[in-house]
Amino acid sequence: MRKYRTAIWSAVALLALIGVWYWAEKTPEKQADKPKTEKISLFTPKSDDVTEVSITQPTGQLTFVKKDTKWQLKEQPHYPLDDSKVSSMVSTASLIEPTQKLEPSDLAQYGLNKPTYKFSVLLKDGKKSDFIVGDQTPLKGEYYMQMVGDNNIYTLGDYKVNELKNPLVSYHTPVKIEFTAEKVSEMKVEKDGKVLFAIVKNESGNKNIATKRMTTPYQKDVADQAFGEKVLKPLQELKPEEVVAEGGDLSAYGLSSSIYIKDEEGKEVKLWIGRDKDTSSYAKLGDSKTVFTVPKSALAFMSIDPFYLTSHFLALVNIENISGVTVQKGDSKFVLEVAKQGEQSTYKVNAKEAAADNFKKAYQEVLGLQADGYRKNNVSGNAEVTIQYTGLNEAGNVRIELMRADDRTYQVKLNGALTEDYILVSNVDNMFTKLAAFEKQPKAEK
Repeated sequence: MRKYRTAIWSAVALLALIGVWYWAEKTPEKQADKPKTEKISLFTPKSDDVTEVSITQPTGQLTFVKKDTKWQLKEQPHYPLDDSKVSSMVSTASLIEPTQKLEPSDLAQYGLNKPTYKFSVLLKDGKKSDFIVGDQTPLKGEYYMQMVGDNNIYTLGDYKVNELKNPLVSYHTPVKIEFTAEKVSEMKVEKDGKVLFAIVKNESGNKNIATKRMTTPYQKDVADQAFGEKVLKPLQELKPEEVVAEGGDLSAYGLSSSIYIKDEEGKEVKLWIGRDKDTSSYAKLGDSKTVFTVPKSALAFMSIDPFYLTSHFLALVNIENISGVTVQKGDSKFVLEVAKQGEQSTYKVNAKEAAADNFKKAYQEVLGLQADGYRKNNVSGNAEVTIQYTGLNEAGNVRIELMRADDRTYQVKLNGALTEDYILVSNVDNMFTKLAAFEKQPKAEK
C-alpha cells in the first residue's frame, strides 16, 4: 500500500514539473522578464546624419524632414514646429539600444504582426532603416520591437517609444501671450458677442483719480488694485497648457468670446476664448489658427459683475491736497480744517484744536464712504447730505451730494453730476455718529 501511495505522489510531482515546463515554453513574454543585460547597439547613427524621420501612428503619418539646419513637417511645410522638440525626438529615433534580444517566434504573440506604431529613419547617405513596435512587456516599462530585415525580437524602454507616440501638436512652437500690465491703456472683454466691460486709461493728471476708467457697462473709475489682482495678473501669468489644433475647421472649439488689450505703445493682443474642457478653456491668439487650452481659473473675472472691478469710494481726496472738508446734514455740521506751516500741520474740528491721529481717523471716516451698489436713478431735488472738500489745488476741490432715493438709500451726485452709485443711509448715519464723537473729544486719547 505504501509503495502504491509513493508511486501516486511521484506521478503528481512529475505532472507538476511538466506543467511548469510547458507553461514557460508557451509564454514567450517571460523571456522579457529575465534579468536585464547590457544594452544592445542595434541602431546608433549620429543625429546630425539623420535627414528624415517618419512615424506611423493610429491617427496617421508624420514625416519630419531636415531643411538646412531646421526641421519641417513634410505634409505641412509651414506648420510651426518647435525645432528643439523635433530634435529631441530625432535623437530618440536615432539611438535604438534594446535591453534584450529574443529568439524569433510568432510575431502575433508580441503584437508585432499588426503593429500600431512604426517609424523609419533616413540618413544622408540614403540608407533607410524601418522599425515596428508591438505590445508592452508583462512587467511594463518596455515594448517589444523589431527592426525590419532582422528576424530577432527586441525589448526597448517605454520612454523612447512614448516619445515616438506623441501627436503632432506636441511639436508645435510654444504659444506666448505677451503684454505689460503697467502699460495697458485699453481693454475690452466680450462674452458670446456681448461686451462685459470696457476700460480705458484715465488721461487726467489728477493724482486723486484712478489710472483707469470703466466705460462699459458702468461709467466709473477702476479700482486699480482689484483690477490688477483679478484681471491683469492672471492674464499676465497665463500660460497655454497644450496645443490641441492647428488650422482646419475650428468651430468645434466655440471661440466666440474675446479679450482685447492695447498698451501705451500701440501694441495689441486679442485672445479668443472658447468652450470649457474639464478644468481648462479653449483659446487662440488673434488671427492665428492655433488652438490651445488655458486654465479656466485664470478667466474667472469673465464671470463676475464688473462693478467689483470699479472703485467704490465716492471720492478719493488725499489729505495733503486739502485745507479742509465740510460735512453737513440738516443741523449737523462738521468743519474739519488742516493748516500747514512748513513741515508742521495743525488740525481743527468746528474751530476746536484736534490731535493729529484723531483728526486723521475722522477724516478716514469721511473719505471711506463707499458706494453700496450701482443703478440708474433719475432722483431730483435738494441734497440731504453734502460733503465739500476744499483743496489747496484743483485736485482737492470735490463736492459730493447725497440725494434721498428711498427709505434705505441715497443716490450720489459728484461735482454736480448725478452718478449711478448709491449708498446706504445707515452707512452715512454711522459716519455722522463717529464725527460727533470726535467733535466732543478731539484731543482725547484713543
